[in-house]
Amino acid sequence: MSGLPTNAAEFAQVIQGVVSPDGATRKQAESVFEAMQEQAPDEFAGLMLQCLCGAPEDATRTTAAVLFRKSLDGTLWGSLSDGAKAGVKSGLLQAVEQETSAYVRRNICDTVSELCMLVLSGGEWPELLQFVFTAIQHQNGDVRAGVLRIINEIIPMVEDVMAQHFDSLVAAFTHSVQDSSSLDTVSDALTQGKESVAQSVLEGFAEVAEEAPRQLRPVLDALVGAMVQIASHESLEDNTRNIALEIVVSLCESTPVMMKKAGNAVEQIIHVVFKLLLEIEDDDDWETNERDEDDVESPEFEVAEEALDRLSLSLGGKTLLPIAFTLIPKFVQNTQDWKQRVAGLTAIAQMSEGCAKLMKTQLEAIVQMVLQSMADPVARVRWTAINTLGQMCTDFGPHLQNTYHESILGALVRAMEDSCVRVSSHAAAAMINFSEECDAEVLAPYLDGIVSKLVSLLHTNKRLVQEQAITAIASVADCASSSFATYYDGIMTMLKQILTNANAEEDRLLRGKAVECASLVGLAVGRDRFRNDAKAVMELIVRAQHGEMSADDPQSPYFIQACGRICSCLQEEFVPFLPTVMPPLLAKARLEPDVSVTDALDGGAEDGDDEEDSGSQSIVIGGKRISIHTSVLEEKESAVSMLCTFVSQLGAAFFPYVEEMSRLTVDLLGFAFDDDVRSYAAKCIPPLIRASKGHFEASGEGIAPTQQLFLYLLEPLMNAVLNETSLETLAELLSALHESVVEMGPGCLSSQHVQALAQVIQTVIKDKRERTERGAQLGDEEDDDEETTFKREVARREEDAVDQVSDVCGALLRTVPDLFFAHFAEIVNSTLPFLEPTHKDIHDRKLALCILCDIFDYGGEPGHRWVPQGAQAMMYYATDALPEVRQAAVYGLGVLAAKTGRAFEQYAPAALEKIRASVSSESARADRNQESASDNAITAAGKICMMYGTAVDAPSTIAGWWLPYLPVKVDKAEAPIAHGQLCTFIEQDAATVLGSNNERLPHVLHVFASTYNTDLSSADVNARMKNILHGLVQRLGGDTLTQASASLPEASRQALASLMA
Repeated sequence: MSGLPTNAAEFAQVIQGVVSPDGATRKQAESVFEAMQEQAPDEFAGLMLQCLCGAPEDATRTTAAVLFRKSLDGTLWGSLSDGAKAGVKSGLLQAVEQETSAYVRRNICDTVSELCMLVLSGGEWPELLQFVFTAIQHQNGDVRAGVLRIINEIIPMVEDVMAQHFDSLVAAFTHSVQDSSSLDTVSDALTQGKESVAQSVLEGFAEVAEEAPRQLRPVLDALVGAMVQIASHESLEDNTRNIALEIVVSLCESTPVMMKKAGNAVEQIIHVVFKLLLEIEDDDDWETNERDEDDVESPEFEVAEEALDRLSLSLGGKTLLPIAFTLIPKFVQNTQDWKQRVAGLTAIAQMSEGCAKLMKTQLEAIVQMVLQSMADPVARVRWTAINTLGQMCTDFGPHLQNTYHESILGALVRAMEDSCVRVSSHAAAAMINFSEECDAEVLAPYLDGIVSKLVSLLHTNKRLVQEQAITAIASVADCASSSFATYYDGIMTMLKQILTNANAEEDRLLRGKAVECASLVGLAVGRDRFRNDAKAVMELIVRAQHGEMSADDPQSPYFIQACGRICSCLQEEFVPFLPTVMPPLLAKARLEPDVSVTDALDGGAEDGDDEEDSGSQSIVIGGKRISIHTSVLEEKESAVSMLCTFVSQLGAAFFPYVEEMSRLTVDLLGFAFDDDVRSYAAKCIPPLIRASKGHFEASGEGIAPTQQLFLYLLEPLMNAVLNETSLETLAELLSALHESVVEMGPGCLSSQHVQALAQVIQTVIKDKRERTERGAQLGDEEDDDEETTFKREVARREEDAVDQVSDVCGALLRTVPDLFFAHFAEIVNSTLPFLEPTHKDIHDRKLALCILCDIFDYGGEPGHRWVPQGAQAMMYYATDALPEVRQAAVYGLGVLAAKTGRAFEQYAPAALEKIRASVSSESARADRNQESASDNAITAAGKICMMYGTAVDAPSTIAGWWLPYLPVKVDKAEAPIAHGQLCTFIEQDAATVLGSNNERLPHVLHVFASTYNTDLSSADVNARMKNILHGLVQRLGGDTLTQASASLPEASRQALASLMA
């Protein structure tokens, strides 16, 4: 103990020495500090508390708090006696309550949070929760702010412990924030310059806004007014203003109905967001900055951009647009202040995704406003207008492109001539947005002007412009497809010149984009035209990979993606390049994530770290911040994507890599850090099986080796399904499962395997039901008038996963039907309640309908036991308002007719009437989804007529209402079936179909002319149409057909002429 401090004054000197700028002093103090901690931990803790509570200097108390926290995070706590531990716990809580400095209290609260993580999970500190519940109502606002900080820190770190106290915490929270004194605390703290105190209280409001937003209803008006005022106050710290804005935006996201009904709350929020959009940095060098990313807008502007995007997604156009568009025209048309014009245009861009439906009704006026701004005298405004137009091309495409292509493309071509390099290059970037959502036939008439202008930009000496021009050419070529062939030679010559001459280090990105462009142009024109140049590009990539490419070389991702496109284009001719490109791809696919684990209270977003700028993402688990560098993930994902392309495109030629790739795939199925990596791994499995199957079949070795591979992959795939949390990835995993079973064919699975699959599917269905129930429990108390984009996306992903569940069942029915019924009958029966009208979940209903469809389609007689339930349910839902349910139901009626014979016969007449009602309703053709359902209904009716004939009065059905609904145009799978059915009916009884006076002949000719040699027909149906027409000419005479076709459009008459040739 000799030489160690014995009282608080001596210990305070040691603490001050630890942070001394003098190296010798600091080293000596650290030695004493560590020795005492190790040799006398109880005395160390006691003296630390005395300094923490009694040192006269704020700096000493602050340092004591920080050092004590770090000591607790080490080995100190385990070295203390029970009495010392009790003293530390009570002493820290006393310090929180008695501290007079808000800054010091903040650090003491962090120490409390650190200790909490060590002991709370073991139930060792019950006094803390009691302290929290009491102190959060303390008359001193600074104490309340400190307690809110503790709660904010510990809830995400010890969620399992805090969950059992959640209701009590919410009650304490809301009592605090509902008391106007909390808002007074914020006001007083800001007035006194104590922003850290204000931020702690604001963080408490933010926690309630996220976890229990409706508890804020009693103080909502005052809260919104105060937050808007704080966010508007330019003299406050960025973080203070951002938290205030985050509170009201979070409320709009979590309780949009409540916020819409809260007086003028939304209007206040929108006005402050627009005010923040005006806080744009003046930058005299803006026009000469080499790259857009060189700009750093004010934090307020960037926060406002994000807020407006989130508000539009949560509140929707009906609420947002009437408010925003009282401001936007005034801003955009303000000739005196360019910042207002930038802010107004930015607002349009940020709202266009969330408010797309309503903005679409005013699209012409908005487009004209943006196009006029592209001629603004201020370059920064022109740039913003182009940026807004590019965003609109994405959010409103392809409708925008189809409707306004002439004016938009004209404006973009003119903008490429802008004297400001940044504006002209951004016009090329906007051309990318336009092309990505554009149909080839819309773009084709403008290709000459667009390509010539992009080529002229390519000849400038500004690298930024060249890079954007190359990418735009690539995008235009991708859109134009074969129409781009005219420009191939000239473009490819320039690209090869760039690849030959641009060899400086600063040219690497340009070279990467040139390779990307070459691959996309080649893909557009096809293998025959691209073959020689493709091999030249691949040789360049190979040379680069053999050279010294650094890990962060910007060319690398472009080279990888280009390899995938060239492989897709060359197919088997790509195989000679595999020995060179596979090793680096496999190495990148095996990259381990760069993960770091730190104390959650150190660093992070609170200290101003920008994860996006640092290239990392982080989560807090158990008091630790786990950070992962995204650049490694991106490399890994890109490599796995390309490997997936190779195995999918090359088939049996990929066999030399099947074994290694299969082992890698199994590892990647469990890669927890990236959903896309797992998705690509799943996508690799069916083509790996095809590659193996193709190789061994060609060599005469049969299916046995591939069966072994299939079983090797099956168990990891099933485990991945059970463990998956991402709906999108779950759908890919299930898709891989169903495709693999279909690829392997009959007999590929044993009873044990099917039993295991049944357990997997049962778990997936159970998990889906639990998600639905949780969603219902978390739903709004009142129905919102606009479904959010987020909810629609979740519903889409849920539907995709459900579709794949039924596809797995269908695959098993096709390959092992007996085993399916042995192990899946219980699952089938468990889905039948989903068909009850009282069951509200449409995904469940669709799943049950689709499983029954597959049973009737592939299950044979053992599946007939479910015909009564299936027939009744499918007839009931044949007129459902939801197209996805209606389509499944009417399709199922067709399957019942075609596959179950007499088992369905008694239901056939009623089913036909239900189908007629389905296709004749007002909504039957309301949109493409409804049209697709109606197309399925038409083919189902045709199947019933073909199977049951006079029992359903087929002749009058066909002539009376079935024929007029042809041609089928939307569902390209059903169309050939329907038109083949027409051929059958004519072949069997032409007089009934055509009518006694051939009055229906013109319509039949119209159907033939509209579908012959199109994707609405097939080779077999085309031949039958031709034979039928020749037969009609012989029977009725050519003049009759000519007269019947006279009313048809010229294009239809020409199609008929080719049919009859």
